[in-house]
Amino acid sequence: MRSTSLSVLAVICIVYGVVIIAITALEWILVEILTPFMMAPLQLLSWAVLGLLILVSMIYFAARCRKNLRRSSLPLLINTVVVLILWFVPFTDIWLNLEFNVNKNKYDQVVQMVERGDLHSVAYVTQLPPAYRSISRGGDVIIDRSDGVTSVFFFTFRGVLDNFSGYMYRSNDALPPENFMLGDWVQIKRKRPYWFFCASQ
Repeated sequence: MRSTSLSVLAVICIVYGVVIIAITALEWILVEILTPFMMAPLQLLSWAVLGLLILVSMIYFAARCRKNLRRSSLPLLINTVVVLILWFVPFTDIWLNLEFNVNKNKYDQVVQMVERGDLHSVAYVTQLPPAYRSISRGGDVIIDRSDGVTSVFFFTFRGVLDNFSGYMYRSNDALPPENFMLGDWVQIKRKRPYWFFCASQ
């Protein structure tokens, strides 16, 4: 094997880099399959393995840099690029924006049902008609029509206990108040007129 070819360590770093980037990029899909209980240890394990690879790459570089600087530095360079991608690429925002844009028409249709009175709040959390259940985690929404304002909350994430996030429609285009719709909001971000992304702790 020529000295300029990839080392076994470099190949391992490339393969694992693809794996951990995929785990991070597909987090919103995986958490639905694995549940938050299993997803958290998976993320912890994936970062621990990456840390181990970085440590091994540093040792490999120190031991072989004099013999072949380019070959010995490649695993460390690969791991550095992986860390930069994981740190700076907003995978969650990308998925949330995609999900919102793909489902926007159905969101609007559900809001129209609520405004017309075709969809009523039952014990605050209301199950959606079968054709719309895929647009909100768990297949239901939260509806509030107090003070002459219609608010409809669609879940994008539902934690095991009380943490959840999603998109909220507000007919008056005003920010939702604190401790509103079962949520203690730690993040409220305007998506477009009348629509907000909200996350509760």
